[in-house]
Amino acid sequence: MGSDHGAEALLLAAYDRHVRECAPPDTPGCRVERAGRVVRQTSPGSGWNGVLWSDLDEDTADAAIAAQVAYFAGRGSGFEWKLYGHDRPAGLAGRLRAAGFTPEPAETVLVGRTQEVAALPAEPPAGITLHAVADESGADLMERVHTEAFGRHRPGIRELVVERLHRAPETIAAVVAMAGGVPVSAARLEMQPGSPFAGLWGGGTAPAWRGRGVYRLLVAHRARIAAARGIPYLHVDASAQSRPILERLGFDVLGTTVPYVRKPPAGPGPAPRPRPRPVMRKDHPPVERIDPPLTGGERETLRACLDYHRATLAMKCEGLTDEQLRRRSMPPSALSLMGLVRHMAEVERQWFRRTLGGADVPHLWSDSGDFQAAYDPEGCSGEEAFAAWHAEVAHARRVEEAAESLDVTVFVRSWGQEASLRLLMLHMVHEYARHNGHADFLREAIDGATGA
Repeated sequence: MGSDHGAEALLLAAYDRHVRECAPPDTPGCRVERAGRVVRQTSPGSGWNGVLWSDLDEDTADAAIAAQVAYFAGRGSGFEWKLYGHDRPAGLAGRLRAAGFTPEPAETVLVGRTQEVAALPAEPPAGITLHAVADESGADLMERVHTEAFGRHRPGIRELVVERLHRAPETIAAVVAMAGGVPVSAARLEMQPGSPFAGLWGGGTAPAWRGRGVYRLLVAHRARIAAARGIPYLHVDASAQSRPILERLGFDVLGTTVPYVRKPPAGPGPAPRPRPRPVMRKDHPPVERIDPPLTGGERETLRACLDYHRATLAMKCEGLTDEQLRRRSMPPSALSLMGLVRHMAEVERQWFRRTLGGADVPHLWSDSGDFQAAYDPEGCSGEEAFAAWHAEVAHARRVEEAAESLDVTVFVRSWGQEASLRLLMLHMVHEYARHNGHADFLREAIDGATGA
């Protein structure tokens, strides 16, 4: 799917058509409608309100944005404009900001071939059983584990599941992973008759069960349901933390999307004080760190160890605001978690893009080639730092996978001699391990959180 650009364009067009432009309502109680060159959903209660699709140009964009702002303000509700990387016109993001929208962290649109994902081996971890959700008691379990996994109560998810089970059961398959009588993870598959795409949602896992393969199990389980119904593709709006897991399961990048959020109009009385916005969205699966294989081959083990330490850095930053990520450690050190993320983006770029890939590219954070500039987080947002880091990690994986073997050698200018890919990957593991130790202390100083 990733090498044929013509096939990618056709798949993207099909995605836009079925998942966005002709999207069905989330539940029978919602309404999806076209308003000019915009498709929007309105929902009762705590359901999702927002713009799903648009086809605008320089002359129509501002008027269309103003019309949607006025429409949702008239309903007294806030809403989300899902902006995709290929949406027109080119400056639509800036127009949304000017209209009072706030961007949330970017998400990656991933698509997987259902039959391939369904064929993946995924045995339940010891002590885990899967239970299909068929009624309100099952939806209660989903809500319970969601609150534990994400740290906040979201009754809208329960309402969505219950209403679909009652009024459109053919469009949903929900499942709860149980450890004994305790729910530890939950997820759902959303399907529509005639659509070649099924959506994967949820997957949040209780902290004590993360990194044990529960998320992978739920992905494979839902893929098998979709395969049995003849649905050829699975799609996910993936956070920066869930994307690498899904890519290892065979999903490919189709595009990117940024949720632009506009708050409800203020009612009478003083406006509430703004709360800091966490960098990582709480409605996405938290970071799931997969242990390296105990009996894997050399290259497989090196890859897994490196990804393990990458995930550890992401875990140390999970749920923090920009202000917390920029918080410096005790003088004279100027280390911060955001500085470490920026630094590791630069390190990934140096070793995989420049050294192994031979690309002549500038530094990420300095026009003058100052490698240390990455440590200074001032003026940078968590969204920007993680977007750069994740882009470099994704490129690093592609370059490494393209190398014929670990014995491939490249000239390392700073060392003045040749080095093997094997040594480069070990060096990256050491680099992450060293800085993850720093991240341990930085995170504990911020909110007391500890752990591997």
